[in-house]
Amino acid sequence: MHDLILRGGRVLDISRGSDLAADVAFSAGLVSGIGGAVDRADGAEVQPIEGWFVVPGLIDLHTHVYWGGTSL
Repeated sequence: MHDLILRGGRVLDISRGSDLAADVAFSAGLVSGIGGAVDRADGAEVQPIEGWFVVPGLIDLHTHVYWGGTSL
């Protein structure tokens, strides 16, 4: 069962060298399916993302470290 489905995005998987239009499903915060048309589970939120890129593995390391601010 999926919690969220990103429908119709362009999935770029650099490690596999793939570039395809696909749906990406998530369950409990983790990717639970990728395919041409992931089955919509009852209650799953569906977000249309045609024209958007989905790139797994990117991590946002941007932070501002200053006294009394962000703790590491």
